[in-house]
Amino acid sequence: MTRLIRAEIKKLTSTLGFWIAMAVIGALCPLAAVANVFSHQGYTLGSTEHIHHVLAVSAITSLAMLAIGIITMAGEYRHGTIAPTFLVTPKRHRVVAAKVITVGGTGAVVGAAAFLLALAVAVPTLSTKGVHHLSGDIPQLLVGTALATGLFGILGVAVGALFRNTVIAMVVALGWAWIVEAAILQAFAPQVDKWLPTGANLALTRSATVTNDLLNPWAAAVILVGYAVLLSGAATRFTVRRDIA
Repeated sequence: MTRLIRAEIKKLTSTLGFWIAMAVIGALCPLAAVANVFSHQGYTLGSTEHIHHVLAVSAITSLAMLAIGIITMAGEYRHGTIAPTFLVTPKRHRVVAAKVITVGGTGAVVGAAAFLLALAVAVPTLSTKGVHHLSGDIPQLLVGTALATGLFGILGVAVGALFRNTVIAMVVALGWAWIVEAAILQAFAPQVDKWLPTGANLALTRSATVTNDLLNPWAAAVILVGYAVLLSGAATRFTVRRDIA
């Protein structure tokens, strides 16, 4: 398994899409933090709600890793490299597990790094507005962002395995996150949306005291882990039982 994970890391870091996603995260997260300092959206400057708003970068990091997860799995089918991969490792469930571990671990590191980058930019920006103390549970937000980003990467691997077509998988996954959850359910059925992946993601980077529309962060973590385990299990079963062609 160690050699499989090393091979997956090499594949991941040699993919152009991965570095494009990293560049997007590196550019957008600090920009979003600065913009959110000045965009109060009704929050009191420097309040817990405002600080959480400023440091809410998981929407960027999670969707980026969701796409990376899809590319990692479905991309092998697209480029025809899945056949030699399975010839080298006939036990297909080990291949899926290696991809899940690699993308999930990478996502957690990326999420934590992006949060710290946003924090490093937000602190001096907030100080120019007279805010010299950050309220809110910063460690919880850091862990929540890392966890959400890693789990969304795992969801991407699962979706890529289930659909096997990169374009279709992207459309389904991002369409669900952006249109079904973010645009429709968050606006019209928040009590339903909070139990779904995007709602759980949002709860992981908010304090339970900030809003009653979201789950407690611990409950959100359990829900999101459950989705990742469920879809990964389905993807593994699908990959093992279905022909490559």
